[in-house]
Amino acid sequence: MKKLIAFKIFLTSFNLFSSITKEQSIILTSYTYPGSLYWEKVIEMGEDKILYVIINPSSGPGEIRDENYVKQIEKIKKSNIKIIAYIPTNYQKRSINTVYKDIEKYFEFYGKENLNGFFFDEIGVENKNEVEYLKELNNHVKNISNDYLVVSNPGRQITDEIAPHSDIFVTSEISGEEYINKFSKPKSKFENDSNNYKHIYHIIYDVKPKDYKRVLKLSRERNAGWIMITDAKLPNPYDKMPSNFSKLVDIILKKW
Repeated sequence: MKKLIAFKIFLTSFNLFSSITKEQSIILTSYTYPGSLYWEKVIEMGEDKILYVIINPSSGPGEIRDENYVKQIEKIKKSNIKIIAYIPTNYQKRSINTVYKDIEKYFEFYGKENLNGFFFDEIGVENKNEVEYLKELNNHVKNISNDYLVVSNPGRQITDEIAPHSDIFVTSEISGEEYINKFSKPKSKFENDSNNYKHIYHIIYDVKPKDYKRVLKLSRERNAGWIMITDAKLPNPYDKMPSNFSKLVDIILKKW
């Protein structure tokens, strides 16, 4: 999963959600290039509904600055929406120093002052080396600025060992059919602790619009404080907004 847009619903700084009342926010995936009608709609919605967008110029920062992203970032900043930068890790097989260089490239190309965090894709959760890699990576980002948000995407359930090393984990990225009929209960104490909903994010694609409410109800029962639901299908379910998006947002705005 390459690009995301995070929509603020009831969010304050990195407290993420109130610890008293459960609420759910959207992190909307997007493959849409700057300058599109899609981005115009995002900017129009503004900071009252959108807290973060996640940019991905070229499966990471690329090797040169993209002037279209420069212009898009200017528009995003004017709307007071915060910006998260995408970086792949290839399941922690990329040299961590190479990942650090990607962080520096983002700063060089698009301005350190314009970024508010990083989205690390393709995260392994099984072995000690994968855990240590993410721990080191998370610490590196927090040493740059503790205000930077770290979002990590294993696309699957995580372990208690890796849980402390990211602000938000994508713990499910599957189809609607699988989410409804084949979802397996998480084994970690972290995911089963209802207080951790603000750190858990589920992405469900190929969902029939008539099943939106059903999937949303299941996601709340499964402790996901962050949600993405779309009716688009593989191989690229993230290149457009979901059908009936405005209505879907209204449903998600409701408290648990």
